[in-house]
Amino acid sequence: MNKNSSVCADMSTMADENIILFLGYRLLIKKKKKINRKMWVHPLVSSRPSEGALTLIFEGLRSDPDKFFNFFRMSVSAFDELLSTYLGEKLLKIDTNMRKAISPAEKLAVTLRYLGTGCTFQDLHYFFKLGASTIGNIVREVCNVVWEELAHIQMPPMTEDIWKDTAAKFEQHDNFPHCLGAIDGKHIRSFGKDSDSTIFKNSTFWNLLQKNELNIPESCPILNTNINADYVFVADEAFGLFQHVLRPYGEDVNTTSHRGTRSANDMRNTFADYFSSVGAVPWQHDI
Repeated sequence: MNKNSSVCADMSTMADENIILFLGYRLLIKKKKKINRKMWVHPLVSSRPSEGALTLIFEGLRSDPDKFFNFFRMSVSAFDELLSTYLGEKLLKIDTNMRKAISPAEKLAVTLRYLGTGCTFQDLHYFFKLGASTIGNIVREVCNVVWEELAHIQMPPMTEDIWKDTAAKFEQHDNFPHCLGAIDGKHIRSFGKDSDSTIFKNSTFWNLLQKNELNIPESCPILNTNINADYVFVADEAFGLFQHVLRPYGEDVNTTSHRGTRSANDMRNTFADYFSSVGAVPWQHDI
């Protein structure tokens, strides 16, 4: 055998050894990653049919309308209507030989509790005795079905008359004139770490608001006054000041850098004048 043939044979042998070593390494990694499941369902979750929140407190809450509303942020009749008329069939799943499907009522209860409180999926895991990942899937499923079934009913294209009717109700109920609604955000982990303001400014609503395509009524005098004011949405300090977005009073807003900011600040000062004079009401002094 010549020298070149010997070198080629050695290289071939080394290649074979490297392949064997690589395959052995992959097998070792797989074995390390493999999880030894000692149980199919955790005892905490398996106790849900007899010890979960829906079993233990749901019927008791239904018998006390005030407690039910406080817990779910929704009346008993609204819960039943939402479930029977719009969501029930969409959320219904078939039982299998392995496990019983989660009922539409429980899915709705979990979602309302999540949206109405500061509870995390992990908090609800211990309360409803469902897996945290299962709760995340439930919340997304219910929210999607709610949007599909109710968006066209509860959020029809807004007209100027609808906006004015909304503002009249805010004024009657809250003594706040020209208010079209309140803006806030509920953080759902799938949305990432963006702030309320960032999410809002990436929304279709904000885009239409900036383009003045929401049919918002023109500014006009507040009822029984000569104070001319825009129609606005109220928001907390997480949101920026805009012509139709009114945020709480805090540090001074820069009014020299942008014409839109200047007009928004003028709008806020208009409401300040109103609430400190003719629009002042007793309950404001107690806040």
